[in-house]
Formats: sequence, structure tokens, C-alpha cells
Amino acid sequence: MSTGFTRRQVLVSGMYAGLGLMVGGSLLAACSGSKPAAAPEGGKPATGGTNKGPVAVKMIYPRDNVPALDEGPISVALALGYFKELGIEPSFEGVVGTTDSTKLVATHKGDFSYPSPGVLATAVSNGVDIVSVYGICPRYVFGFALSEQSGVKNPKDLVGKTIGLGDGGWSVIADPFLKQLGIEPSQIKYAVVGAGRAQALATNKVDAVLTWETDWQMWAKEGIKPAVIRGFQHVNWPANSYCVARDQLQANRSAIIKYCRADAMGRYFTKLNPVATTEVLLARWPEFEQNGWDVNLAAVKAHAEINETAETGTQGWGYHDMQAWQSYFDMLAAMKILPKAVKASDFISNDLIKEINDFDHARVKKDAESYPVKHKA
Repeated sequence: MSTGFTRRQVLVSGMYAGLGLMVGGSLLAACSGSKPAAAPEGGKPATGGTNKGPVAVKMIYPRDNVPALDEGPISVALALGYFKELGIEPSFEGVVGTTDSTKLVATHKGDFSYPSPGVLATAVSNGVDIVSVYGICPRYVFGFALSEQSGVKNPKDLVGKTIGLGDGGWSVIADPFLKQLGIEPSQIKYAVVGAGRAQALATNKVDAVLTWETDWQMWAKEGIKPAVIRGFQHVNWPANSYCVARDQLQANRSAIIKYCRADAMGRYFTKLNPVATTEVLLARWPEFEQNGWDVNLAAVKAHAEINETAETGTQGWGYHDMQAWQSYFDMLAAMKILPKAVKASDFISNDLIKEINDFDHARVKKDAESYPVKHKA
């Protein structure tokens, strides 16, 4: 077994890079066969428009690639015309820097981004004035995939083991999760294994690797089907959310609501018919067909699973569980990952959730049930 690196040997300079790599971020893009998108252009705010035509809305992805298997709901909203009928003309662009997307949104060079909670809190604590208006992943996405020879039967068995990371900065993701599992990060050894995490696991070079939903499911195409400690089964923490500049909450209120409403319609559709969503996604990005149908469907279902909680069922898509958000921020502050403590309610808002979810659910249900799929579930 590789001796790897202790937590103290991991470079602190990579800390904040790791926080940006949440679901749909560069972690996923690096492993999904995705293709690069152009960096966002500067200039005027993307939203505004007139009453005579659609309103342009620019989404700045916190990753350097746009295509990803977590884009099912958005793909549905595009394909079935939900954006169009709401008068929204969306565009999607990616940036590489961890906090660049939040800065671009705050300075009106884009309308939305969806940073991880850690990046959001770090940005806000450093004066970036943005607000989360819609939680796209209310359940924690990260976990640890286990090698067959690890001997790990439960989370506490990770003590003394070696965990593979794609980059040293990923320790900032693994550390809080380990802490919440009752394990001191100093009891773990880290080994930086780069992009070959699945192979390192399969060849037992490490005992476990950091992974996330829609990531480990993809390994099945290589015959790698590990047992996984899935984060959302152990911690009540959120993941990414749609954020906007605070001063745009009123100025672009209608466009913000409508963009999120189209997304919510896509999420409801996906809940009802993940097979159709997978087909829509593959029609948008045929390059994912190389993964195989079963792998793509599993990834779409896994993403749908983290999109929904009991609260979204009663409060609506995008609802933020304030207690869960504050718990995560408190953990980051206690571990000195954040420069200072933050108050979730200062930059997390549920004010628009009711209006966002004010759509014809019966119509979307009919769309999902009548969609002519080619594959079986």
C-alpha cells in the first residue's frame, strides 16, 4: 500500500482550488469526456432585454467545460421549450478559476453561477456580494469509493488508510467529511493520484479515493464497480446553488425567477422520466454515448437523487435548508478553511422559491409521461 502523504504534507496553496470542484465542476468535467467552452466575455450585464423579445441570461459555470452529465434538467428545459416559452434565452460559458465565476457575476459580466458552498462562503467573506437564490443540489455529493482489499466495512475503518486524491487541494473537501464521520484528518494518509483515481483503486494502490455522484458511476464502463461511502447518506450538507449579484435581485427579478422556473420544470420532468432526460442529454451532447447507455442513465439517476430532499417536496425545487447550510459553514470555519465565520442567512435566500415553483406541474408531468423514449428504464 502506498504511503502517500499525510494531511500536513498536502500543500495549503491548493486549498481553495478544491472547494470549487463540486458536482458539475472541473472534477466532473475532467472525467466526463467533455469539451472546452469559451471563457466569458466581459462587458454589460447579460440580462435586461426588452418586452419585444427574449431576455438573454448568461450562466457562468465554475468549470472550464460546459458539457457534463449533471446537465439533464437544463437540457430538458432547452429541448422542450421551457426557457423559450418563459421568454428566456440562456447561454452557458465556463471559467477555470475557482472563484472567478462568483466575481464575474458580482460585477455583472454574467447573471448566474453555481459555486459550491465552500466557494460561495469564501467569496462572500472576501467581499464578493452575491446571493444564493436556488439550491440545485440540496444533498451532499461527495464520498469515498473503496478498493476491494481495503478491508473497510464502515466509515470508521478508514482510520490509518490511504485515500487517493486527484489533486492535493482536494483535501479541503475530504477533511470536513472525515471530521463529520468522526475521523480526524490527521489519522488519514493522502496520496495524490491525478486523473487515474479509478485505476489506482482497481489496482489497490490506495484504499479509497475521493469521488462524487455521477463520477464513480462512470467507472462501470471500465468494469470498476466499487463499494462507496456516499456522503449524503452520512451528512446533512448541501452542495451547489444558483447565485446572482445582490443588486440584481430586484433589477432582474423576473429573469432570475423565470430561468430558475425553467430549471425546476426540467428537474420535475427528470424525476418522473430519467430515461427521457438521458436521451435528451445525449441528443445535446452525443459524445457521451461512448460511455454506454446504462452508465449514462445511472449518472442521470444519481444526479436526480441529490436534487431532491423532503424539503424540496414540500417547499419546492431549489429550497435551501438553512440549518444544513449553516452546519456546513460552521464546520469550515472551525477547521479554518474559511477565513472567518459566516452567517448563512446573510447570503442564502428562499425568498423566490415559491414564485420559481409556480408552474403547471400537471403539464410537465404529461410531458414526461408522453415523451417518446427509445430505451427502457
